[in-house]
Order: sequence, then structure tokens, then C-alpha cells
Amino acid sequence: MPFVAIIGVVTAALATFAKTAEGRRFCAVATVVVAIIAIILTTSLGIGICAKSEMHCNTTAMGVWIMGAIAIILGLVQIAKGNPEAAERPKMKL
Repeated sequence: MPFVAIIGVVTAALATFAKTAEGRRFCAVATVVVAIIAIILTTSLGIGICAKSEMHCNTTAMGVWIMGAIAIILGLVQIAKGNPEAAERPKMKL
């Protein structure tokens, strides 16, 4: 699990500092994929977590789910707005 977090942080940083729109979009897609993998690892499809609800692993899993959801939302926004020059172009009226 720590390797998934490290890869997620690296892809998020690369998405922030990428020079091209394609590079930003690729890194944002990679961030979304890593966040989905992190969420899946804490479910029964992945490693899973222990059955005792008072154990700390359940709290940690909830934190992973929340942070993963935030990473997915921000990644999707970054994918949609990956080209800052497009925001400055005149819009075509229909």
C-alpha cells in the first residue's frame, strides 16, 4: 500500500508541473487510476480490512476512501481543464 501512495503523490506532482496539456492529462489520468487502485485495495476485491469495527484499520480505510474520492474528483477536473490556453481562447457562440 505505501507504494501506491508514493506513485499517487508522484503522478499528482507531475500533473501539477507538466509543461504540455497532454502531459498534464496523462498524469491526471494516472492519478485517478492510482486512487481507484488504492480504494480497491481496501475492499474485498483487494486485500480487504479486518472484520472488527473497533480496529484502526477500519478508520484508515475510511481515510483512504475519502482521500481517494478527492483525488478522483480533482483528477477528473484536471483532465477536463488540462489545457490552460483553452480557457483564454474566445468562445464560439451557438
